Amino acid sequence: MLQLLCAIHQEKHAVIAFHLELDEIHRIRREISAKFDHDASKLGEYYRKLEKEYRKSGKYKFVDPPSEKPESTESGDEKAAD
Repeated sequence: MLQLLCAIHQEKHAVIAFHLELDEIHRIRREISAKFDHDASKLGEYYRKLEKEYRKSGKYKFVDPPSEKPESTESGDEKAAD
C-alpha cells in the first residue's frame, strides 16, 4: 500500500511539473507573439529569416519536406475510370 501511495505521490509531482513546463512554454509564446503585435504574418517572416540565418551558419541540420509534386504511378495510357 505504501508503494502505491508513493507512486501516486510521484505521479502527482510529475503532472504538476509537466503543467508548470507547459505554462512556461505558453508564457514564452505569448511574449514572442507580443513582440510582433500578435501578427501571424510578421511572426512567420521572422521565423523564415531566422531559418535562413541558421541554415547559413552551418551549425544545424535541416530536413526539407519532400517535393509537393506526387510521383505518378500510372503510365499515360492508364487512366482511372470515372
